[in-house]
Amino acid sequence: MTPTKFVQISWVDAFSYDDAHAIDDDFEIHTVLTVGFLIKEEEDRLVICRDFFPNINAGTLPLIRGTIAIPKKMIVEQKIIDLGD
Repeated sequence: MTPTKFVQISWVDAFSYDDAHAIDDDFEIHTVLTVGFLIKEEEDRLVICRDFFPNINAGTLPLIRGTIAIPKKMIVEQKIIDLGD
């Protein structure tokens, strides 16, 4: 089970401002560009990962790391690159 698609996703994320700001600051939201292996696509989200370990646990499912689930409602644009078999 090796990922066969690589994705580039532009999406709007929530931002936290922990330092002091004037009350009339704009508190802008930002668009983020995230890339990774497409692990699964659900009705409401895409799940991608940064790292894929196909053979680290012999006899078990591969491991993934750097995983993020991005709500489809937050996606501005996506490009899917088919990596083949």
